[in-house]
Amino acid sequence: MSAPMMSRSWVLGAVAVWLALAGQTAALGEEAKPGAAACLECHDTWDAGRLDSFSRSAHGQQSCLDCHTGMAEYPHTTAPAGPFASCVGCHENAAKGFAGSVHRIAGLQGVKAFQKDCKACHGEPHVMTKRAPGQEPEDVCSRCHENKAMQSRLGLPTAVWKSYESSVHGQKRMLGSKKSPGCVDCHGSHRITSPASAASELSLANRAQVCARCHEGATRMFSLTFSHDPIDDKHAPAATLVSRIYSALIVFTLLFFGAMIALELFSLVARKLLRRPLPHPHIDPEERFTRSQRVQHFVIILTFVALVLTGLPLLAGSLDSETRLLALFGGVETAALVHRVAGTLMILATLWHIGWLWGLNVRGQMPLSMMPALDDFIEFREQVRTFLLLRDEAPKRAGKYGWIEKVEYWAFAWGLGVMGLTGLMLWFPVAAAAWLPKGGLFIVQLVHGFEAILATASVFLWHFYQVHLKPGFFPMNWTWLTGKEK
Repeated sequence: MSAPMMSRSWVLGAVAVWLALAGQTAALGEEAKPGAAACLECHDTWDAGRLDSFSRSAHGQQSCLDCHTGMAEYPHTTAPAGPFASCVGCHENAAKGFAGSVHRIAGLQGVKAFQKDCKACHGEPHVMTKRAPGQEPEDVCSRCHENKAMQSRLGLPTAVWKSYESSVHGQKRMLGSKKSPGCVDCHGSHRITSPASAASELSLANRAQVCARCHEGATRMFSLTFSHDPIDDKHAPAATLVSRIYSALIVFTLLFFGAMIALELFSLVARKLLRRPLPHPHIDPEERFTRSQRVQHFVIILTFVALVLTGLPLLAGSLDSETRLLALFGGVETAALVHRVAGTLMILATLWHIGWLWGLNVRGQMPLSMMPALDDFIEFREQVRTFLLLRDEAPKRAGKYGWIEKVEYWAFAWGLGVMGLTGLMLWFPVAAAAWLPKGGLFIVQLVHGFEAILATASVFLWHFYQVHLKPGFFPMNWTWLTGKEK
């Protein structure tokens, strides 16, 4: 056979082989990607379900050899590349960042969790989506940073996850906010280094730049507001002291109000059983709320309810009921807007009240009926004696308003002052951080939250009882609608 004939035969044979392989690959349809047919002859554990998962994964459009480089010849003459080396080809920038990260170094030093390289966080590459299946990045980080055994073995900080959950960022994130930063927004995703390193984005020299991505004009002092240090006497003595004081205040307040209500109910039951006369509250026939006061009070009611519904869910974190509650307002971001609007309206209503009082003062009609006096303590003492069955008559008010109204009035004034001031600081944190000490904003957040709990508990336990459930006034004290008790 001549040389041209032999050359033509080789060409025709090569074409025939190529067509046969192409036909075999096409016969697999959508279940296998180009180049997968030959691989599946040996790797027959890939059933239809696994092939379908792969086709819908982030790598579903890749062929086997795109990742498993050097495996084209059979039998294979080289060992398969490791997971990290397989990813570098497409994810060069991510690989470069990861190569110098604390996670990569930990893997090279023998920490088994990170010897799987990319798979440690991203999971199985054949089924992984662009984000870990069904998880937020924080869920991936928490596998190790919330794992007490790993914290102990590697010497990791123990309060990282708890401190994030208690922060404004963590609370809003767990309630569904997409704007609130997660772990990767501050720490980065692949090139994660220790904040103690000068090259870290979260080093003291660079941290303000990270904060400025969301908080325009963020300063170094502002960047020191948040840390992952535990809240204890050693790391945060001021915050710990504030927490203890408010916890004690809340417990004392609720115990006092609860005891007074329990004593009154005990007195009513005992008098029924002993057939003792029931003390009837003294009804003031005069106008107690002017029209202006009633409008002010109505605005306070609306804004207070709005503030409770949009603010307290942050303290509950990721409870499903709180998430559904915020969904009524359009989600956590819209709820935050409603919260600020309601807070502003409440402050304006208070300024209206102060202006109204000032106008009365100018006209020489400034009422002093809300000023505390010695007679209020006498009225309180006599009321307790009535509850203990030591007297049968309800004590008379010392003036137009009794000790109960005065306690509620001044408690509201104190609470509004604290809540208004701390609320404005949290609304404009960068400006507030300019004159607050290190960690001051976190204390502001604590005070705002504790004061909210105290105010809500007091209103729904004490105020509601006094104006709605109290015997003699049920179903309500009509003053807030008509201006008179009856």
